[in-house]
Amino acid sequence: MRQNMHPTLLKGCIQINYLSHNLLVRSKQNQNNMKTTVTVFILIMALSFTLSAQTIWNGPTTTFSKADGADWTLEANQDRLTDNVWLTRANSKGLFNIAQETSASKVTGAESPAGTLWAEGTTSNIDGLTFNTLENAIGGSVKNAVGRDLVLFLVDDNIYLDLKFTSWSSGKAGGQGGFSYERSTAGSTSVNATLNKGLSVYPNPVSDRLFIDLDAGINAMQIKSLDGKTIKEINVLTEGYIDVSDLSSGIYFITAKGFGTTRFVKK
Repeated sequence: MRQNMHPTLLKGCIQINYLSHNLLVRSKQNQNNMKTTVTVFILIMALSFTLSAQTIWNGPTTTFSKADGADWTLEANQDRLTDNVWLTRANSKGLFNIAQETSASKVTGAESPAGTLWAEGTTSNIDGLTFNTLENAIGGSVKNAVGRDLVLFLVDDNIYLDLKFTSWSSGKAGGQGGFSYERSTAGSTSVNATLNKGLSVYPNPVSDRLFIDLDAGINAMQIKSLDGKTIKEINVLTEGYIDVSDLSSGIYFITAKGFGTTRFVKK
């Protein structure tokens, strides 16, 4: 049985509840404003997903520091940005997210801090940034990044913020592991500050067909992996979707010139 289901608006999010992956998209032209509206018919099979607006924290700057030799297991020595990300550092090695891991890791595919991606630059120029793991983004040790502008992406929370390391002590065996940085805060104007400038994709997560909002008039696009490598280039978007069934499971970024960048998850 085919049902026409309308999205529910939830403070910057579009939530669609449905029971099947099969989508029938029908567009019609509005003669007054020539914008394409899309009606989505969805077969029912008990699945729901949410397309959330990305958020930039552009509030006042705050400073966080962990002193040399301080106990990293104490809340006072953890920067608890959200429920998912608590940044700290032991008295040796690098930065890690103690909310999701017990120590810093350099294992490929599980690099610390877990649940974060980084880029050199600022949120004011976020469309042109390439996100990566912390050490890959800065090209080595954090001590070489002191004073450089960085953007931190909290993956699970879909939040971007500006961050600048101001100190980094030795983290080798016998070191003290102190560090400090300045970062932006949520502020009163940060909530649901949309980054993608009209670039909307669904479903997310996706298994095969990633649909693009036809209303945006998008054609040329790129899909990139977390390490910034271009995986797909689409010069003409004729079907209203991109086949991503051949991609490995993971997080990807899709960019459309003039419309920004958004994230999607391949199941």
